[in-house]
Amino acid sequence: MGDELKPTFNFSKVSRQWSKSFATSVQNATRAQITLQRPAPVGDSTALQAHLDAQEKALDVIAQISDEQAGLIAQVLTDVPPEWLIDGAPEAIDWSKIESFDWIQEEYYGEILNLIQSGEARTLAKK
Repeated sequence: MGDELKPTFNFSKVSRQWSKSFATSVQNATRAQITLQRPAPVGDSTALQAHLDAQEKALDVIAQISDEQAGLIAQVLTDVPPEWLIDGAPEAIDWSKIESFDWIQEEYYGEILNLIQSGEARTLAKK
């Protein structure tokens, strides 16, 4: 992917609290993923049930965090390359609305997350 195929961001309307909220969401997602990766206990049905309950809760946390992160991204994303959109996407898209992300191809939405997590999104921000 060439440099010309990058989304643009605007961080001028968010504060330090935005960064803190995004970092917290990443930490919580990591904790939930670790819970999902833990091996199931063997031989103790009570421990096994507790393990399964913890995994179910972790899945709920990941779903909630996905929505939280989309809301945070909507505050800073200003545009994506047309090549990143799925077929049939409208020409004019309001990126401040979370539903607009449904027009982005899945792999590129992941790229947007990576750009924000790595800090590279700030270098792509409109000045």
